[in-house]
Amino acid sequence: MSHKIVVTCLTDSPKITTGFGNVARMLLQGFHDNGLEVRSFGMLDDKPDIKQELPYTFWPDLAKVGIMEQTDLMLKNITQFLINNQPDIIFMMYDPGTIESHLILIEALKKKGYLKEAPVVVYTPIEGFPVPATTRNTFAKILNEGGRVVTYSPGSIINVTAGFPELDGLLDYAYHGLDHANFYRYDKDRKLSIKKSVGLEDQFIVGSIGVNKRTKGFDTIIYTARCLKDTNRDQNIKFYLHTNPLTPVLQGYNLIDLAEAYDVEDMIIFKPDKDNTPGGNRDGVTVKESENAQELADLGFIDRINILDMYLDLSQVEGWGLPAHEAMRCGIPTVSVDDHSIRSEILEGGAILMEPLPFRIWNTWHNGVKLALIDPALAADTICRIKDSSEEQKEFLSNIAVKNAEKYNWLEAQTKISNIIKETYNEMSSVQ
Repeated sequence: MSHKIVVTCLTDSPKITTGFGNVARMLLQGFHDNGLEVRSFGMLDDKPDIKQELPYTFWPDLAKVGIMEQTDLMLKNITQFLINNQPDIIFMMYDPGTIESHLILIEALKKKGYLKEAPVVVYTPIEGFPVPATTRNTFAKILNEGGRVVTYSPGSIINVTAGFPELDGLLDYAYHGLDHANFYRYDKDRKLSIKKSVGLEDQFIVGSIGVNKRTKGFDTIIYTARCLKDTNRDQNIKFYLHTNPLTPVLQGYNLIDLAEAYDVEDMIIFKPDKDNTPGGNRDGVTVKESENAQELADLGFIDRINILDMYLDLSQVEGWGLPAHEAMRCGIPTVSVDDHSIRSEILEGGAILMEPLPFRIWNTWHNGVKLALIDPALAADTICRIKDSSEEQKEFLSNIAVKNAEKYNWLEAQTKISNIIKETYNEMSSVQ
């Protein structure tokens, strides 16, 4: 009987709805379906009960850490997980910086004899440019030890090899899918009925979804709302920000204070529960005209996407940007940033891409990556242009959004990365 390849997975829990969590749910199921023995450590999942049955071994992380944090207890749990499972392949899906920190732990365990030799396969975003030297060093270490590096698109590989040509021909890519939930476009009658149920039928709703961190661009959306107000164009335009307004991470903002400072506090800033379940606990719901707060909380996540008239993505840098694509799959006319990176590559032809401010004044992230900035006046003009467009033009924008989003499915990524894991194992076995 042939050996079943044991793959330990270090990434967000497949039970939660972070970007990595959504991707993990789809990829790990695909690994299992492709005959791999999957054993997953569920980072950011502090729930000991498993409500969702999974076909593979799952260890919830009971360290109770917050998003983007690392604690001694979590690292201890990861250590125990790896030692207990003795993988043939270690699969990681995180940003290169987090992967680097886990590589240090893995190397220490191998040197002490607690962990057998096992190549590392990673699926990782390239968020903007220039790509930091630390990313190059992390990739080179993985490759030199028989592992593989998979990123999200051909353009992501080009961004890496532009700075580090020695990696040319050594990296792989696999597109994300967008069929991880039943995203689809509601018909006009259903959309209007839901908008009426939450008291927003007379509003042009501009939405944005994501983690409240500095690079997500929620501050620029607030400046855009102020720009509309200053030019008397804010009538019947309502912003819906689906994020946690009061507990930002990675230099994010207190969005309630910021909205009040710019006198645009009539916008809806909506804190979802952990799993985006209808009627969930949303003690952070903030709706300044709050008669519709409970009705909004009772809507499912796909309902809330479908009440949007436009999706506005002003994020300064992205690895992929799932929320914008989810909105596009629901036929929401989408506006994003021509960031000369991943979004320019994968959104072209499906979304309106705004030209950012001149490169020389872009912000810089802590790792040296440049952050694309959008002029709030341009964003305000674009909102008004779509709002005032004909029904035929809006239908055209909806159709191209759906057509673009339908290009991406998880089966291709599942199959491709599963095959890469099998190839990596077979190459290691042939050397030993």
